[in-house]
Amino acid sequence: YYDTVSSASQFIENLGYTFPLYFDTSSEGTYAYQIEYIPMTVFISAYGRVVSTHVGAYTSQSELENALQDILK
Repeated sequence: YYDTVSSASQFIENLGYTFPLYFDTSSEGTYAYQIEYIPMTVFISAYGRVVSTHVGAYTSQSELENALQDILK
């Protein structure tokens, strides 16, 4: 509740990331993809279909890469 679009954008910029950010300020994504936990990762296909979800944080890059490889099989 304390994060703002501005502070989150600044945090990402300070880390040097260049990927696009999307903020669900109206909770439309939360409802559409039934987000119940934070953190939660939702993998969404190019067609808007939920492919996979993961509750909790990924603890390493390899863990995230393995999840992506599982989806791409």
